[in-house]
Amino acid sequence: MVLFSSVPGRGAMRLARTVAAIAAIAVIAPGVPAAAQTISVVSPSLPGIIYAERGVAAGPYAAFIQRLAELGGIEISHEVATFGRSRGLFERGRVDCRFPVTNVGEGVLVTPAFNRIKFVIVTPPGSTPLTDPAELAGRTVGLVTGLGYPDGIAETAGATEDSPNESTNMRKLLAGRLDAMITVLPDFNLAAGGVPGSDTLVMDTTRPLLEQVDRIVCHDTDAGRRAIAAFEHGLAGLGEDGIRALLGVAYVE
Repeated sequence: MVLFSSVPGRGAMRLARTVAAIAAIAVIAPGVPAAAQTISVVSPSLPGIIYAERGVAAGPYAAFIQRLAELGGIEISHEVATFGRSRGLFERGRVDCRFPVTNVGEGVLVTPAFNRIKFVIVTPPGSTPLTDPAELAGRTVGLVTGLGYPDGIAETAGATEDSPNESTNMRKLLAGRLDAMITVLPDFNLAAGGVPGSDTLVMDTTRPLLEQVDRIVCHDTDAGRRAIAAFEHGLAGLGEDGIRALLGVAYVE
């Protein structure tokens, strides 16, 4: 089953955002002993997408993997951590699965892609959409601190200005303090609701600077194989329309 076609990308595009929290979600499969079913999953904290709220995993991606587990008939324990800790736990074999993952290594099992990630240029209201990094020459471009961007952006732009989040860059762009910003979808979609006027900003999402896909990755072990089978069953049950409905504005067309 292929929900999206995979487009090769560079390195890990989402770097650590300093939020450390642990959360557990219990998804009970009727009639199956918990000890035989529990699959450990770790996720990097991604504001607006997956995060810890009062000790519980929250956000559209947290609800998404919970639903997949329910459909697949397994129980999961879900930890939300910093980017570095989540990667370390998985690489050391301390957890069975990690998600979302855009760059997949060797010797692991992966689900079909369930969502896209797009890096696009955003410009002020009434402007012409920009789709080529070369068009950033001589312009002041807003970036988000700690986020990895496609190669050449910082070198091509006339100047770059870091902000703590997408919302701050949107406000700067609307106020005329930036000429452009590089945004990530779905992050922009999730932040836009809190920024009046964000719907007037200009971008061409059909011609991104870079497009990647999100997957769930598990170790090639008995637990990992059981998890992948369950998650794939859940994805098949939802279908693309179901995934779109479940992820809401976090879904990227």
